[in-house]
Amino acid sequence: MKGVVLASNANMLLSLGNHPVPRAGKILQRTPIRVLHRRSPLEREKIIHWMKIERIGGSSQYFLLHLCTQAGTYIKEFVHGDLGRTHPSVGSILGCRAEILQLDVTDVKMDCFQTE
Repeated sequence: MKGVVLASNANMLLSLGNHPVPRAGKILQRTPIRVLHRRSPLEREKIIHWMKIERIGGSSQYFLLHLCTQAGTYIKEFVHGDLGRTHPSVGSILGCRAEILQLDVTDVKMDCFQTE
């Protein structure tokens, strides 16, 4: 049986400078430049269900960001904006350059395993 991924949880180490983390909500993503050669050039609305930030001890510019997103969300592009192809992005909201230093997917939820 095939399942449909509803959401994935990810943890990432970010460099954000001295800025607050943006709130969850809807974003628009055009097909990222890095996958345009194999994906249709579409614009998709995706949902960031929740985000939580954790400060890294002894640093004012590195943070651990935990988030849960709709399936198919391009996480890397959500952070850095992909030259404006993802809006809003963490970087555009904060008005600074935001880069992922490490990305780990920690959970994938599938509808075929959900109970009603």
